[in-house]
Amino acid sequence: MIIVKIYGGLGNQLFQYAFARSLSLEYNKKFTLDISWFKKQTDTTDLDLPDKREYLLNNFDIVERYSPPIVSTFIWLVSKITSKFKVLNNISKFFLINKYWPINIAESEYNQCDGNNLISRKKIILLNGYWQDFKYFEKYKDIIKKELTLKNILTDENEKYLKKIISSNSVSLHFRRGDALKPFALKRYALCSIDYYLESISYITKKIHNPIFFVFSDNIEEVKSNLKIDYPVVFIKSQGPDYEHLFLMSQCKHNIIANSTFSWWAAWLNSNPSKIVIAPKKWMVNDNDYHAKIPESWLRFKNTGN
Repeated sequence: MIIVKIYGGLGNQLFQYAFARSLSLEYNKKFTLDISWFKKQTDTTDLDLPDKREYLLNNFDIVERYSPPIVSTFIWLVSKITSKFKVLNNISKFFLINKYWPINIAESEYNQCDGNNLISRKKIILLNGYWQDFKYFEKYKDIIKKELTLKNILTDENEKYLKKIISSNSVSLHFRRGDALKPFALKRYALCSIDYYLESISYITKKIHNPIFFVFSDNIEEVKSNLKIDYPVVFIKSQGPDYEHLFLMSQCKHNIIANSTFSWWAAWLNSNPSKIVIAPKKWMVNDNDYHAKIPESWLRFKNTGN
């Protein structure tokens, strides 16, 4: 059995689900979701987030199986004890019971060791990480994309936006402001400047005819005052659930994304075979390798912090 801890915003939740789902398909193992973090919200202080995060995966047509929090806690404690007492760890390796010995796998450990071998031979695995790499689930992308469709109809306002998006040469622009402007976040994320968006818009307008830009942001008024372009623009109001905005972005024919897992998923779920996706070249202030987690077909433009 695979248990995956779900936490963070919607983009993070989608990565965690997609990774666990792909492993369950690859190794024919049952998997469950541990959503206890949303009751505790302990990690939000790390990012100095303004609002509590909500569990939102239940709005998609996913495989819903949930794990009691006590199970994850038990596995985590067993794993900690085992790692501290090497003798106990060595003993467990000599017995067949080893495959039943539960293990907690953090993302860093998975990448440094033969994670797939561990998962194939272990009966109980707890996955703990962000798993922000499409290569983890690329093999099963068709199944995952099918499951990440909305269960319910859109609000009336968003239904109107959807009709405009479908009937036009639509381009989504996502501006991450809100939490990204917090002091801690500014030290971590390479904020996308207005020049990044203007350069992206300039490129798009040379490639497609009669584009209409649909702007999404957690601070739409700030974007309105700074984004001045000579093309049709629709500013999406911040009303309505996050998952509906992600869906609207995914229905646009092309995407200009921020360094945000939220808009990353919108672009990845975009089914247009000729889509143009533009992403920031530098995602994190101190991580020059994040581009490895951007599909090769996507373009990467320079943004503030490069």
